[in-house]
Amino acid sequence: MSKEHRPTGTEPGHFFLWHPQAIRSEDRMPTQGLYPRGYPEGAVIHYTAGQFKNGLESAKNAVKEGVKNGYAYLCIGRDGKLVQAHPLNEWGYHAGQSFWPGLGKSLSSKLIGIELCSAGMLERQKNGTFKSWWGEVIDPKQVRWVDESHGCEPGYYHAFSEVQEKALWALIIWLYGNDPKRRFKFENVLGHHEIGGKDNIGMSRKKDPGGSMSLSMDLLRTGLKFHSQEFLADGFNGYES
Repeated sequence: MSKEHRPTGTEPGHFFLWHPQAIRSEDRMPTQGLYPRGYPEGAVIHYTAGQFKNGLESAKNAVKEGVKNGYAYLCIGRDGKLVQAHPLNEWGYHAGQSFWPGLGKSLSSKLIGIELCSAGMLERQKNGTFKSWWGEVIDPKQVRWVDESHGCEPGYYHAFSEVQEKALWALIIWLYGNDPKRRFKFENVLGHHEIGGKDNIGMSRKKDPGGSMSLSMDLLRTGLKFHSQEFLADGFNGYES
């Protein structure tokens, strides 16, 4: 599609293929074709379980790593900056074997992946410190403990930053508002730990985002439904710089 004929996002039935405030990666993430309905029906939230300290650069590096491994997703750094490396009407691998009632299997082809830079699940050491899987000591102020009530595997997690979570909320609301046909649904915003596996056996296979999120996924979905209309009614553009 030529630049002159790209949807503006303001015409009836049209939407933006690229987030207006996203940083475009120089690397293009590999995609497998168009979403069956032409737009994602929701999103899967992940953590990168990788480097995180350099904000935007960490997000760009997470995208580079995804390109090498054949994945496609959006990525939010700990500074709240969003990196995009594929258009929103094309799907790519990010969820692996996955299932959710009402959506079925192979959810990469239906839901867009959103990665947030974080060390992920942590191990508490005998001396009371917390380490990532690669051995980096994490600031205890950035550590969150959750139990089963959070809807994920209990344990210590590297918490997403406040600005990172605000950016996530804003992005999801923007994805919803960007779709005039309302194919994107808040009830389809899922955690990887909820869907990872052949028969929805996620907690035995994947742990992200788990306790890195301040809210459980159930509470996130409820909050999105409750707050989105007031944001959109106020002319909210779906992203905060």
